[in-house]
Formats: sequence, structure tokens, C-alpha cells
Amino acid sequence: MVEEATVKRSARVTRQRILDAAVLRFSRHSYEETTLRDIATDVGVDVALVHRAFGSKEELFEQAVKSTIDGDFQQAAQAPDPGLAMTSHFVQSRLSSASGKADPLNILVHSLNSHRASPILRELVQQDFIQPLAARLPEGELGAALAIACLAGAALLRDVLGIAALRVADDEEIRPIVAKLMRACLGSTAEPDAHGVRPPQ
Repeated sequence: MVEEATVKRSARVTRQRILDAAVLRFSRHSYEETTLRDIATDVGVDVALVHRAFGSKEELFEQAVKSTIDGDFQQAAQAPDPGLAMTSHFVQSRLSSASGKADPLNILVHSLNSHRASPILRELVQQDFIQPLAARLPEGELGAALAIACLAGAALLRDVLGIAALRVADDEEIRPIVAKLMRACLGSTAEPDAHGVRPPQ
């Protein structure tokens, strides 16, 4: 029993190492440029082990992207005031302090044009971001998609293209503007005060 538990624990550790290596590869190279053999070499295992652990490159790619998605964003989307919560999460995670986690935006940028990777990315965005938020909005999927697009677009221009106005702005400058965008997309009309508290409607 002890030996079996050790083997299972070792398999879990190896699987996690493969996943971590995949995240790093996919965040630096496109889907087509990345091979399972590359990832296996990074980990120091046989490529057959990568196949056994994840089944296919598509599955490993999907799991790699999922592992970078911050669960706090989903919680923000389900908050009583999702616009304010999503704004606060965006400002905190992208403008205030580095989380040390891999950024799913890097994977998106490198593989968005891949005919194999883009359907996986589209489905993840739809299922993990748009649908949960749309379920509670009068605007439905349109409002949810526009809200996600605003945040993703701001992140893309700031962190990938390096647009100066976004890079030099501090969180107090960015927060109220992003909050307005979120209220417009999500159908929230009440203005929060300086502390982020919205008046009763």
C-alpha cells in the first residue's frame, strides 16, 4: 500500500511538472511551434509519458490554459456587483502587484490564429467567462462578451502592445474608467462613490 501510494504521488508530481512545462512553452511559442517532444525534453521524461498523462496535444493545451485561469475572476463575476468586483480584480491583478502566475493572455496571443488552438480558446472563454456572467445579466451573452472584451482589450494593449498611456497610469486613474465600461456593458447604472460603494437603487 505504501509503495502504491508513493507511485501515485510520483505520477501526480510528474504530471504537474509536465503541465507546468506546457504552460511555459505555450506562453512563449505558438501551438504549432510547440511539440509534445519539446515539453517532454523540458521535463526530462519520455514523450510517451506525456501522451499517457494527457492523451493528446489538444488536451494538454486545454489543461495548460485552464491551469492559468484565475479562479478569483470567476468569483468576481458572481459577486453582488460584478462590474465593481471585476474592475477591482483587474486593477489588482494587472496593475498593482505581480501574482507570479502564468498569464493566460500570453497563451492567447501566441496561439489565437492556430486553427487547432483557437476553437479550444474560444470554448474556454465562452464556458468559463461569458456564460457564467451572462446567466445573471439582463443583457445576456452580449453584455457579458462586451465586458470580457473590454478587460481583455485593455490587458492586451497594456501588457502586449505596451501602449504608454495604459502602462504609466496608476490604479486610481484606471479604476473609475474601467468601472464605467463595466457598468455600461453589464447594465449597472448606479455610480459608486470614492470608496467603491454604490448607492441603493
